[in-house]
Amino acid sequence: MKKLFTFAAGLLLASTMGMAQPDAKEFVSMQMERFQKEMKMTAEQTPKFEAALTASFEKMMKSFQDGAGDMEAMQATMKKNEEETAKVIKTIVSEEQYKKYEEVRAAMRAEFQQ
Repeated sequence: MKKLFTFAAGLLLASTMGMAQPDAKEFVSMQMERFQKEMKMTAEQTPKFEAALTASFEKMMKSFQDGAGDMEAMQATMKKNEEETAKVIKTIVSEEQYKKYEEVRAAMRAEFQQ
């Protein structure tokens, strides 16, 4: 969570320094490639899952803009967003796929920390 927050804070810093904000489609597309491969989603699940990730990313970016400078508030908002996203994803995928989703998320976080 701490590293995800650091990443998110970096995105916010980049956006406030006049750099381009990360594109939601590009960010989600990169994640979707990995999730689809690892979770073996069906054609029916894929657009629903992608919509959930997109909504989550957009909420995350909004929380950075709204809470700029208030790290505690941003962390709380991000945690709530993650919980809401998890609930939605659980309704889209099987129990086995959800376990794989959690594994992939953990691996992505570990890779980012390096």
